[in-house]
Amino acid sequence: MNERSLVKNFIMTVLLAALCVCAAELAACRSQDPALYERIVTPVRILYHGARTQVKDISGQYAQWLSDQADLREELAQAQRLRAEELRIERERQRQERLRVREEKRRAREEERARKAEERRLKKLMKSGQLPEDTAPQDTTPAAVTELVHSGSFELLTGGNRKYFVYYNQKDDAWADKLFGRDPIGTHGCGPVVVAMLVSTFRGKALTPEAAAQWASNAGYAAPSSGSYLSIIQGAADHYGFSCQSPAQLDGQTLYDTVKGGAYAVALMGRGHFTKSGHFIIIHGTTEDGGVLVADPNSRENSVEVWDPDLIISELSASRYDGAPLWIISP
Repeated sequence: MNERSLVKNFIMTVLLAALCVCAAELAACRSQDPALYERIVTPVRILYHGARTQVKDISGQYAQWLSDQADLREELAQAQRLRAEELRIERERQRQERLRVREEKRRAREEERARKAEERRLKKLMKSGQLPEDTAPQDTTPAAVTELVHSGSFELLTGGNRKYFVYYNQKDDAWADKLFGRDPIGTHGCGPVVVAMLVSTFRGKALTPEAAAQWASNAGYAAPSSGSYLSIIQGAADHYGFSCQSPAQLDGQTLYDTVKGGAYAVALMGRGHFTKSGHFIIIHGTTEDGGVLVADPNSRENSVEVWDPDLIISELSASRYDGAPLWIISP
């Protein structure tokens, strides 16, 4: 045993002996002189109870601090969980947004490919003199949805009773100066141009205004300096094989209902929005708000407008022979 251990043991022995002596003295004092004993131990007792109370207070405060720390840790953990959930939701939203954008781009690419494929198909058909074969009547088109689609050297009107309606303008350079009888198609050829539009649409094979004018002239439907004889419409129906009849009633609602049902109408117009004298147009479709779509062989602008059927009826020609002024046409 080293010297430090000997000193430590000696001190502990002395302290223990002193405590034993003090305890013996206090025991003797308690029995011999109780008053003195009380004076001695009372301060110690007071000090003990004070220290004990302070220890209890400190212990309570410590316990409260531990509880507060536990609550704080729980609040922090809850905040972290909420933040983690918010981050998860945000990541999911961003993922869904990326998927949505990707899907929109995919659909746009598919639509663009389909559009280009349709354009190529139309151009190929037009080069061979063929037209789109789409004979199924469509539902009524939304208001003001009609336009001229250019495909090669051809123009097609959309939005009517067929997906495409072949459109010709009598003033186009390709045939404006060609003759219908003794007169140019550009100034007197609305009749054969209407026939060319109907036949080209119904048969799915192009009949040009020049060819239609040649047929009509040979068949005797060219009226010198006046355009066409009114019998050209029934004559074209008989020659090219489509139905033609004149309605018993001439009113806007009947016209609208007839065309909405899938038929077409050729109207001989008098003075008004379409002409200053006599002029043939075709009504080829309707709109949901009660309008009708026309193919005007003398005006592209008129052909992309929506017209009131009552206005059409009000401006019909006064002629009442050879089926005029309105013919209902079916393929």
